[in-house]
Amino acid sequence: MAPIEQAMMELGQQLEPMMSDERMLALDRMIDGSPSSSSPQLGSPAWCQQMANTPQAQWTPNDGFAFASHCIGG
Repeated sequence: MAPIEQAMMELGQQLEPMMSDERMLALDRMIDGSPSSSSPQLGSPAWCQQMANTPQAQWTPNDGFAFASHCIGG
């Protein structure tokens, strides 16, 4: 096996556990269904505070864009 192929295989093996965690988070979100009525409205101060207290590793790309748009002064 060429060195680059070996490096790619090793990288894939390192990334798989992280991807598995992300898939589980996505599955949890799908199972929960739509946001509950007790969830703060996207972009509201309560939502911004909730996201600020959520580890960024758990954010979706959409969460990041929404946080940047609604919660960071600009």
